[in-house]
Amino acid sequence: MKRFVRHPLVITTIVVLVALQQGKSQFFIESFEEAVQRSNVFQLEGKYNSAGLALEEALTAFGGHFPGAHLYRSAARVWVQAGQPEKAIWHLQQFSRKGWISINDLHNDTLLNTLSTYPAWDTILLRITEKEQRYTTVVAQLEEIKLADQVLRRISGCITEEYADDEDAQRYFQGLIQQQDSANLVVVEAIIATYGWLGVGQVGARANSALWQVIQHARLDVQKKYLPAIQASVQAGETMPDQLAILEDRMLIDAGQPQRYGSQIIRINEQVRLFPVEDPDQLNERRNAIGLSRIENYLSLFGVEEDEITTEYLTDYRVLEYHLNRQKSVEAE
Repeated sequence: MKRFVRHPLVITTIVVLVALQQGKSQFFIESFEEAVQRSNVFQLEGKYNSAGLALEEALTAFGGHFPGAHLYRSAARVWVQAGQPEKAIWHLQQFSRKGWISINDLHNDTLLNTLSTYPAWDTILLRITEKEQRYTTVVAQLEEIKLADQVLRRISGCITEEYADDEDAQRYFQGLIQQQDSANLVVVEAIIATYGWLGVGQVGARANSALWQVIQHARLDVQKKYLPAIQASVQAGETMPDQLAILEDRMLIDAGQPQRYGSQIIRINEQVRLFPVEDPDQLNERRNAIGLSRIENYLSLFGVEEDEITTEYLTDYRVLEYHLNRQKSVEAE
């Protein structure tokens, strides 16, 4: 199995993102990944024309559009550095439709600002201004909520270590997280009631993911309420497919059922174990249908080799039993 190179200009999530549309074969998904990674390498080497051509191959692999809006911005910057401003303008036009950037951010991007003499620049500015006028306040709200959702969780390990022998202190800290989750949910539900489920093209990937983070930390009835909206947004290419996979898989596991997409893992005795999946023979087809790469690629990120991923590995219900028993034990304390 190939190991892919990470690059700061093309951000990847913990699940390797590939496509946001149904019906693409695994061949195209793999071709997309390889083309993007070749572009990353060319950029590191300063070969910007080759990097741009590799991104064009990735674009072609999915019918003439990128699965993630950030790639349009990356491609525009690459083509500027390659000395091909016409191609850069085209990508920037696509990004202004499908991604989020403020007027200040655009003006502060010294590479993209070299395109300001082109007639299309004014149209791009107008589109960005219209988005800013409608969504700037809610973007700021959601980005603040994303921070509030994560800060306490990121220090939870330190709290557990510091108060290892103090159950009252640990309970108090968990109560703080629950209070913050409840406060976040009130704001997020009000936003959804006003705007609907806001996609990447409206508010950007960071603010869009804040909606998902709050919902996935909510009660099961709340998760069920918004799952159809997330599914529709993924279908429309406006929400990352890993968000749907993680939410749906967690809902199933917590209900004592096998997961659909194989997003959930657990470490048992220092070994990476996968929660059991339904119909393992069709797992990669289900992942492919919403825009995720093969389960082999995903698990390789955690050091699981392809020859370890057997039917027994994918259907080990002892992992689910271990998780549910541990949950009961925590609830009983």
